[in-house]
Amino acid sequence: MHQGRNMNACPWYGDAAVRQTTLLRLAAQGSFREIRMGRIKLVRDGLNANRNAADISREVSLFNEDLAKVVLALHAREHAWLEACTWLEFGSGGRQEQVLSSDQDNGLIYPVAPDTHELDNVAQDLVMTLDGAGMSLCPGGIMVTSPLWRGTRDAWIARLRAWLANPVEKGPWQYGLFLDFRPLAGPKEPALSLKHELWEYVRTRPLVLRFLAEELAGYRIPLTIWGHFVLIPKGPFQGGLDIKHSGMVRLATAVRILALKYGLTMHHTLDRIHALEDRGHISARLGKRLTRFWSWSQGQRLRIGLREQCAGKSAHNVIYPYQLDREEILLLKDGLYAVETCARMVLDGAGL
Repeated sequence: MHQGRNMNACPWYGDAAVRQTTLLRLAAQGSFREIRMGRIKLVRDGLNANRNAADISREVSLFNEDLAKVVLALHAREHAWLEACTWLEFGSGGRQEQVLSSDQDNGLIYPVAPDTHELDNVAQDLVMTLDGAGMSLCPGGIMVTSPLWRGTRDAWIARLRAWLANPVEKGPWQYGLFLDFRPLAGPKEPALSLKHELWEYVRTRPLVLRFLAEELAGYRIPLTIWGHFVLIPKGPFQGGLDIKHSGMVRLATAVRILALKYGLTMHHTLDRIHALEDRGHISARLGKRLTRFWSWSQGQRLRIGLREQCAGKSAHNVIYPYQLDREEILLLKDGLYAVETCARMVLDGAGL
């Protein structure tokens, strides 16, 4: 559903070329506040037009993709070797599920390693430019500034396989975040062949799938045996519930593992759920519950981000369950139980 397409008069909607031209001009001028406001406008207009959460998130992701492209292009004017590099986006960006609170998760493939000192400086400039334009730095360091997240294609495949083969030492592979990546700028073939080879490596090795599935083993839904919410006990978000880490991350993880197992190539969580349902790997009832939970939760995250950023604050993912109406409380609880069911399917081997 794409209601309100009269919004095309705005450069943030519609034609990607127009949006990229506008972003290029603003980034070259250092008008980062205007870029940040453009992203906020995307979300505000989408919510006001009653567009669904998946569509709005895709728009935000496309906005951020175009921003990464123009920032890379600007830096390539002084560092020509960047033109041969492939910019990767991981996690929610790779799935096109970003919201206003989404931070950077990026990487770089280059055909030949550039000068280390120059690479370090350029990588720092790239992530700081994106940060200034509203894509905050990744607290886990999943960015091109780290040598772990850049390299030649051969170096990438060796590194990713090593992570997958070493489940005891928890590291960057946790939750399989790096398995959800897409090329945003530069030559696509190195990234697409890398992803195909990596997915085949995982898909054909049940033990690797089991290692990934074990990340779900410690998951406990934030509900007591009596059905009461387990809330944040203290701090600035006391009495709240982090909807991202309490449910959505685990949902994305479980669905990704099933998609890997069954060779499903789509990247969006909802598309994966629908494909699993269509092929009979999960029941229609469970698919509907998971879809409803994802859509509602993503909508909450979009509204929270809009409210907080319009107030000049940092976006977050915390909701307050007992401020919801009865219907929403029931939806939230049912969704959390559905995520637990899906996670147990994976752990019990129903999907493996």
